[in-house]
Amino acid sequence: MVYKIQQSAAKKPENQFEFQMPDSDKVYSVPLLQFISPKLILSLGDVSDPSSQMTFTQKLLEYYSTDGMPLLDLFDDGQQMMDWFEAWQEASTISLGESKASETSSKSTEAQ
Repeated sequence: MVYKIQQSAAKKPENQFEFQMPDSDKVYSVPLLQFISPKLILSLGDVSDPSSQMTFTQKLLEYYSTDGMPLLDLFDDGQQMMDWFEAWQEASTISLGESKASETSSKSTEAQ
């Protein structure tokens, strides 16, 4: 029996993270974390510390563009970019850090 891979759901509106920049009505979007291309995720590397997260976010926002301009160019400073990263990660149902199963296990161990 052959397993048939399903169509990607990455382009569905509910699987996109939408955001606006200050003083703009334009809505931008990127896929939620779980819908990013595996090739892109693997090229982004480890994100276990804040400087790695900044590099991950930079590469992610360079990869996605609007009107031929990388989304990274929309941000005025690093704080805006990191605030965006936190909101994007929160909107995604998975995170770049510890897995949900691992977090649950840690919490139940701490409670004992």
